[in-house]
Amino acid sequence: NNNKDLFQRSYVPIKYIAIDNNTYLPPLYNTYLRNYVKPLHLPTTPIYVYFHICCINNWEEIDHFLHHPLWETPELEEYEKLASESEYASWVIYNRYYLNHYTISVHNLKESYNTVAEFNRFLHKIGVKLNSAGGEIKTSKDGLLIQSSTVAEMLIGVFANGKTKSISGSYVEFAERKVLPQFVNMDASKITREHLRDGFEAGNADKIFESTFTSQTLK
Repeated sequence: NNNKDLFQRSYVPIKYIAIDNNTYLPPLYNTYLRNYVKPLHLPTTPIYVYFHICCINNWEEIDHFLHHPLWETPELEEYEKLASESEYASWVIYNRYYLNHYTISVHNLKESYNTVAEFNRFLHKIGVKLNSAGGEIKTSKDGLLIQSSTVAEMLIGVFANGKTKSISGSYVEFAERKVLPQFVNMDASKITREHLRDGFEAGNADKIFESTFTSQTLK
């Protein structure tokens, strides 16, 4: 089916890297497709996707990198055939380095908005559609990382052959990181990022990434 992980998607662990001695920049979560893509049903027009992670510590170099894609925009037929195998891969091949999503850390918000459950209620009130894959609220096995996300915004994609199609764009994730057990008795005013549940939860992420899938955008 079109949700299978045909291209060995992987998650790169989060790391806080000081850039220009600034240790307070938000972390970036990266995913990448390990292998090149050569669908058997496209023998005359193979698609090669090479998406890699670079360590760049200069913002001008980062800007240059993000504006110079490693592959051309596909034709609509190529996009659709790839989407039939993996909607995630088709999103990457069209959107390239565009931001898949960004995350709001709701635990940093004021009371009545600082949990995912409360923030979801607020989003429902203002008419924001949420990703329901695996339930609107996704919780890690240890119960310390709670997440949800919107359904991707739709945009008109213009393909290499001039054809257009309504496709998934970006979306917003919401994360609640709870205090680690060894710090639960600390003064709340002294709690900082290193006292919170860190890292990545693949089980949650698989469902969050479905925010761009047609199973969510067309519901």
